Amino acid sequence: MIYAHLFQCLTGTLEDFRRRLVMGPEAEAAVETGDDDLESAGVAIATGEKIVGDHAEVIAEFGDIPLFATEDAGVRAFAGERIEFAGDGFEKSLEYAKKKPEIVKAYMKEFTNPRYGVDVLKLEVPVNMQFVEGAKSFKGQKAYTVDEAKEHFRDSAKATNLPFIYLSAGVSNAEFIETLELVGASGVKFNGVLCGRATWKDGIAIYAQHGAKAFHDWISTEGVKNIDNVNKALEAASSWFPIYGVEEVGAAR
Repeated sequence: MIYAHLFQCLTGTLEDFRRRLVMGPEAEAAVETGDDDLESAGVAIATGEKIVGDHAEVIAEFGDIPLFATEDAGVRAFAGERIEFAGDGFEKSLEYAKKKPEIVKAYMKEFTNPRYGVDVLKLEVPVNMQFVEGAKSFKGQKAYTVDEAKEHFRDSAKATNLPFIYLSAGVSNAEFIETLELVGASGVKFNGVLCGRATWKDGIAIYAQHGAKAFHDWISTEGVKNIDNVNKALEAASSWFPIYGVEEVGAAR
């Protein structure tokens, strides 16, 4: 499979903003920005017709390999305004939490365009659970209510006809599970998850303080529980097979 990571610059206005489409560890291409609809969403997303260099040939040559498009979680640029970033924590701020639903919806809509050749969208969820009033993960600053968060899930899902999966974006297992439960309650037909840190990151401190055996013991117990939690939450997910008209494995037997 090919992963397309969509990186953005940290500061600057839309006029001097560029986004790169990166395929694999080597391939990299710059594309121009400039879509009025995306500008109104407050985020600049690449809309260039041409991928620079030889990488358009990569897409053409390997067009039968699934292309998973994802975006870099930590950096954002907003149209018409210059933002000062304090380290890499802006994406955890209340200001960004309020922008996030439209940002996620905008890049879902943009990268659904057939010219990108994307098969599956790998997305952050459109809300930050720590700003959802009424959620267990709520930290005290409100960006949305639980019902508003559900609506953001439904609204963003309407922006694409492609399969999409949610990434954990480094949140805790408990927060990620609560997120998936909220997705399920919203009725959105997502197609799975891709998560790493939400299952193993709490074990890193165990490894650092107590060594490899302690980490192995942790991952064999707590780590397994975390995976089981994710699997249970995925009961709300839907197969991507019908989207592409693929017969379910074993269905013909």
